[in-house]
Amino acid sequence: MHLIVYTSIYRVNMKISLATRSTTINAPRSQVFQRFASFKKDKPPSEAGEGATILERQAGRLLVEFVSRDDRRLYRTLEEVMLYPEERITFRTLEGPVQHASEEFRLSEVSGGTHITYKGQIECRTPFLPGAGSLLAFLYVRPKYGNVVNWHIEMLKNAAEAYAAGDIRNEGEYPRHHSSTRHSGPVIPRRTEKLMEWMAAIPLALGAYLLGSVPTAYIMVRLVTGNDIRCLDTRNVGALNTYHQLGTWGAMPVLLVDAGKGALAVLVPAWLGAPHWTVFFTTALVVAGHNWPVFLNFRGGKGAAAIFGISLAVVPLLVLITLAVVALIVLVIRNVVLGVAFGFIMLNTLLLVTGQDAEQVVLCIFLTLVVTVTYLISSRDHVTNSIRDHRWKELFTGLA
Repeated sequence: MHLIVYTSIYRVNMKISLATRSTTINAPRSQVFQRFASFKKDKPPSEAGEGATILERQAGRLLVEFVSRDDRRLYRTLEEVMLYPEERITFRTLEGPVQHASEEFRLSEVSGGTHITYKGQIECRTPFLPGAGSLLAFLYVRPKYGNVVNWHIEMLKNAAEAYAAGDIRNEGEYPRHHSSTRHSGPVIPRRTEKLMEWMAAIPLALGAYLLGSVPTAYIMVRLVTGNDIRCLDTRNVGALNTYHQLGTWGAMPVLLVDAGKGALAVLVPAWLGAPHWTVFFTTALVVAGHNWPVFLNFRGGKGAAAIFGISLAVVPLLVLITLAVVALIVLVIRNVVLGVAFGFIMLNTLLLVTGQDAEQVVLCIFLTLVVTVTYLISSRDHVTNSIRDHRWKELFTGLA
C-alpha cells in the first residue's frame, strides 16, 4: 500500500503494526478478489500522475510500480504483490518513501457476501535516536496510512457491490493506489479543500507565535535573581545573555526549551496532518514570537535557539555534525556569536552539498537571513562604529 510520507535517510528501524480493519461486502468472493487484483499491464499514469505498471509477472507473483502525486511531487513505489486466488492478497514494499510496509487482505465467505480482514505493518527510518522512528510511525504515519486503507476498502466495497448488482458503470479496473493526501476520504471541491487547509494552518501559525513569545530567558533570570534580563548586559532575551547572568546551568534549560519550541513548530503540523506548507508559517512565526514576544512588549531574543530546534527537527544529522564543529570553534576562538555564525553558513552549505529537499534548503536559508538581520539591527551601533573607525578586528571579535 503506497503512502506519501517523509522519512529520514538515516537508519534506525522500528516496526509498527497498523490497526486491523474488516468489513463485509455484499458480493461473491470471486468477484471481490477479481476486482481487487485487477491490475493491467503497462497502465500509463492518469492526468493526475497516478497509475500502476506491472513490471514482472510470475504465476501469482507480480512486481508492480505504483505512481501517485500529491501537491508537492510525484512518488514512485515498487511493490511485490502476491495473489492467492479468492483467499488473500499481500503487498510488500521494495522501494518507496516508507522504508518497509507489508500488508495482507484476507477474504472469506460469509452469508450473503465476502468478509475482508486487513492487517499491516510499517517501518520508518529515524534520524539518530532509537525509538524516534517508532514515534514518527505511530503518531504520524500510522493514522495517515489508516485513512488510505479505509478509503481503498470503501472503494472496493462500492465497486464490487455495484458490479454484483449489475451496475455496468462500475466495470473496469479498480483504482487501487492514490495519493494519501488527496484520497484519504470523500472527494470535496478544491476550493473547499483549500479553505479547510487554511482553517487548519492559521490556528497552528498563531499558536506557534504565542509559543515562541513565551520568554524563557526572562522567566529564568527573574526567578533566580529577581532582575529583568532586558536591563542586563546585552539586554538580549536569550540563552547567551542568560549564560552571562546565571552560568551554564541556568542557560542550558533556556536553550533546550527555546530549541524545543522551534522543533514543535515543525513536528506538531506533521503530527496533526496539516498541509505541508503550514510549516513555513509556523516556523517563521515561532521565531518571530521569540524575537518580538507579545508578552514583553515585543522585545525579545535573536532567534538562534529557536532556529536550532527547527533545523534539528528538519535535518537532524546535519545539525549534529554542524553542532560538533561549532562547539570546537567556540572552544578555540572563545566567541559564541562567531561560532554560531559559522554554524549557520556550514549548515546551509551541507544542505546544498548533500542534495536535500529544495523546500528544506529554502526554509533554512530564510531563517538564517531572519536571525542575521535581527542580530545586525540589534548590534547596529557596534557594527557602524567599527566600520567608521576601521576597527575591522573588533568588528568581529567584539560581537556578543
